[in-house]
Amino acid sequence: MLYFAFLFSLVTSFLFVSPNHLVAPFSRGVVLFSAFVFLATYFKERKNERNWLIDFLNDKPSKILVLILVSTSGFLFLIASSWHFYHLTKSFYDSFLFHDADYIGISDFLLSIANGEGFQTHYYSETGGSYLNHHFAPGSFILAPFVKLFPYRMGLAFGCLFFYQAATLLWLYFGYSQYRTEMESGNFQSSLPFYLFWIVILNQQYLYRIGSSYHFEILVTFFAFFFFLSYAKLSELRNQIKLSGLVWLFLSLLLYLSIKEDISIYLFLFILPLMYRSFQTRNNQAVKLQISIICIILLWGFFVFLLYPFLQGNNLGEHWKGELIKEYGNNYKQIQSNWKSAKILIEVFVSGGSAIFTQSFESIGICLIYLIHFFSNRPWHHELYSYYSYSLLPMVLFTGVLLIKNWKETRWSILFLCIMMVFYKNSLDSNFPLDPMKILESRLESKKTQQEEFLKDAIEISKITQNKSVIYSQYNLCIFLPDSIQTKPLTLATKDCSAKNKDCLMLIAPELTDEELWPKDRILLIQLEFERLGAKKTYTGQVSELWYLPKTIK
Repeated sequence: MLYFAFLFSLVTSFLFVSPNHLVAPFSRGVVLFSAFVFLATYFKERKNERNWLIDFLNDKPSKILVLILVSTSGFLFLIASSWHFYHLTKSFYDSFLFHDADYIGISDFLLSIANGEGFQTHYYSETGGSYLNHHFAPGSFILAPFVKLFPYRMGLAFGCLFFYQAATLLWLYFGYSQYRTEMESGNFQSSLPFYLFWIVILNQQYLYRIGSSYHFEILVTFFAFFFFLSYAKLSELRNQIKLSGLVWLFLSLLLYLSIKEDISIYLFLFILPLMYRSFQTRNNQAVKLQISIICIILLWGFFVFLLYPFLQGNNLGEHWKGELIKEYGNNYKQIQSNWKSAKILIEVFVSGGSAIFTQSFESIGICLIYLIHFFSNRPWHHELYSYYSYSLLPMVLFTGVLLIKNWKETRWSILFLCIMMVFYKNSLDSNFPLDPMKILESRLESKKTQQEEFLKDAIEISKITQNKSVIYSQYNLCIFLPDSIQTKPLTLATKDCSAKNKDCLMLIAPELTDEELWPKDRILLIQLEFERLGAKKTYTGQVSELWYLPKTIK
């Protein structure tokens, strides 16, 4: 079975480096193969017969062989995911798809952190306030070094890749360490759930969605690893817990909570059923630990939900709580049927290996968290779209690790049924993995010439503006400007510059806009208002224009 698990663990790595026309047939082939093995083992187990397949699966490999194959699959995942994300990032860049306000906005405040200016941003506040008023995410500062390492605002993209890979391999290590512990204690049944977890983590669709969204929420799964690793170790101790262990647990907990304001809610809901189980089993050590964790969560929640907004004073209206009740128009993604919501919950459990259903109290916690998504009126949050699975994924993975210890099933057919369902679910998503060439072909077709011409313009614009500090830029052009130049939204140009107490530059390329996101007429209207203030055109490129409004008031 070890060799089967090794080959299954390489499926997504293979898809990362495969041409798009091979992805769908290969994915279906894996599903059919796992279904065939499931049926073969099921009927043999039903008849209580042994054959070469059962004997092959029951082969007990050496510990060193397991370590070698697990390490090899992790290394191949690193190579394949690096190759895939490099081409994916390049395709987004070349297709002008890094215009997304979140990507530019996040890069903006990360550059502010790297420059020692805190969480300042102009993309989420017209007054140039703190990003923490939009999302309370102080832990996102860990991405700041990446924006210094990679130019042209590519730091966020490569930072997300790094933490996607790190989170995947760290959780793989978590599962492997649990497996080694169980094997050393004589629990030889732990090999089956470990094989399942090994396959699940290296073919993790939800983790890929978060990573390929280029959002700081990828840090959630990374920091959750350290918290749940510490929690698992301390909750199993029967003697006095050392102070160093508690310090590490609470430090990792605070880092985990600091990635986004609502994580405290999700973790609270997950811990509650576990504490109830600890009361039932009279596990006093675990009860004390869980009560301590809940107290910290409540204190953190008090600060984030009540104290911090109160301290904002007049800026309260900009606080992230306003985002939670924001209504979206019909042109945005809409909430679909309740049946789809139930289907998504099933997919969540399958993504952790369907056997996590047997972890009853952990499953209750996951369901409680999902209820928040179910009742949410925000379409992306409701359907775990894009990166929104960050709320559930750490708990799903932790439950998969716990299963290595608690698995009681000895039938190979059950294991292959779970594996088949994982790959079947993955095969249903045509965007797993995303195809870089398809992105290029779909976005460049109508504006390919203009985009290529702007890339030539950008070289000249960089030379002209190299001594300038701020440019008011069209939404999808910011990423092509050097990091030394602070970019601000085009909508702020006339408001900020009307006093004429500073030099102002504005960059536009009306032919390069997406009419649904930013109509060309809106850009031209802003340009006209800027010109009425006295601005002059200082550069005319093939598709772009650079306007300059000099300071007249000292």
